[in-house]
Amino acid sequence: MSILIHNCTAVLMDGANTVLPNAFVAVEDGKITWVGDRRPVGFFDERIDGEGGVLLPGLVNCHTHTAMTAMRGYGDGHDLQDWLDNFIFPVEAKWDDRAIRACTALGLAEMIATGTTCIADMYMHMDAVAQEIAAAGISANLCCGGVLFDPVFDPKTHHDCLQQEHMASRWHGYNNGQILFDPAYQENRDFICKVIKDIVDRYDIDGIHIDDYFYPYPAPGKKIPDDASYRKFADGQNIADWRRKNVDLLIEQLHSTIKEAKPWVRFGVSPFGIWRNKRTDPRGSGSTGLQNYDDLYADVILWAKKGWVDYLAPQLYWSLDTKAAPSRHLAQWWNDNANGADIYIGWDVKRTMDSPDPGNNDRNELDTKVRLSRRLPNVKGNVWWHGYWVTGNYKGAADSLAMKYQSTIALPPAYGDLKKTPKSVSEVKIDKTGEEAFLSWEAPRRGSSESESDVVRYAVYEFFPGEPQDTGDPQTIVALTPFTRVRIYPEPGVTFAVTALDRMNRESHPIFIYYK
Repeated sequence: MSILIHNCTAVLMDGANTVLPNAFVAVEDGKITWVGDRRPVGFFDERIDGEGGVLLPGLVNCHTHTAMTAMRGYGDGHDLQDWLDNFIFPVEAKWDDRAIRACTALGLAEMIATGTTCIADMYMHMDAVAQEIAAAGISANLCCGGVLFDPVFDPKTHHDCLQQEHMASRWHGYNNGQILFDPAYQENRDFICKVIKDIVDRYDIDGIHIDDYFYPYPAPGKKIPDDASYRKFADGQNIADWRRKNVDLLIEQLHSTIKEAKPWVRFGVSPFGIWRNKRTDPRGSGSTGLQNYDDLYADVILWAKKGWVDYLAPQLYWSLDTKAAPSRHLAQWWNDNANGADIYIGWDVKRTMDSPDPGNNDRNELDTKVRLSRRLPNVKGNVWWHGYWVTGNYKGAADSLAMKYQSTIALPPAYGDLKKTPKSVSEVKIDKTGEEAFLSWEAPRRGSSESESDVVRYAVYEFFPGEPQDTGDPQTIVALTPFTRVRIYPEPGVTFAVTALDRMNRESHPIFIYYK
């Protein structure tokens, strides 16, 4: 992720106390790579206009007990011992991890809002504190509060020292700051599914999508901290198979949670682009890279066979002929191993536009990748990663897509029982008010409760005189809308058609109207 901040006053906090007006500051993957009064060379994923603002290093809170934010002002006016014995200690005795997390989140929000980016915190329930700090994305130095009343001290047996050792072993540089929900624990799987169910219940969404993080990606010197859960739950099972089973259980439960709440909400995953290599498994692909099955413990193909995912969006972020992971051949492999799931290929826009394609006599790989995906029957579309490179029109990517490959409005692929279609619209008419013309219609009636057949949007087609009235031709779509009225610019002899689409993207029979 690269960010360019411009048009601001930068306070550098250097030895010369430099204040730089109209500054440019570049950030690459969380690190400042450029500060100056000239724009750095290169393309940036995000640009922030700092007009009227002052940019300076974040503040550091060098001594804090963040959770105690909630007790600010409590017991004011009392001497220290009275304040501790009769106010603070009684409250702290009642606090559990849940209370600590809530109070820590409050304190962190306050600090972040006022420019603090790093803290040194010492308190109790530090596992809970660390979880909130990781979620907030703030940097921290942490330790457990240590108290010694006994004149005899042995760090190997003292309770507070043991707590500190435990916290340091769990959190110091842990997984680059990411929190691992060990999927071996049913309560963790339940928690994740509870969050997803809340989203599905409260929002009118089309789908739930999760990325490629199941067990952590392998890292030198980093061990997955699941020894305790393995001893507790594995029952003699091979650790690799056991980890895969844990992820399988989570995926299956996520699928059930979503479908029981709203069957039409799609559930999909964007896995790392290699399931297994052929040298490991004859069913695998002709690649030599990291493997979902063996390294992330994600048996993606099983999930498709079991019907636990509606679609897969494999991340084929390599060039077409990268030796270890040739995306040209991997796209074919995922198509051939779809097992009933729809496939949407994830392409890296920057690498696509940077890589020449001599086989196609082209300066980039865009044309080949689009044509490749369109000739594979189980591939239903492309995912362009990431969006900033498209909206930023990196090397003309957006122009090429808009003018050559995706120039028409597209209907999302239908799914579910395709023999079912929604009811058609009625009362289609054209109204003119002065120079403006509007096409309107009556929506099909809904039932008393939500269902997959509810109409949620409409497609409007326009056919010129003598043109085949084929709603299968996307070039004739002029609007895709959730509303029942659109502005049109009709010419004599034009015919319009309106179709209804339900939650499964299934399309009704068209209703036509002729404009004289």
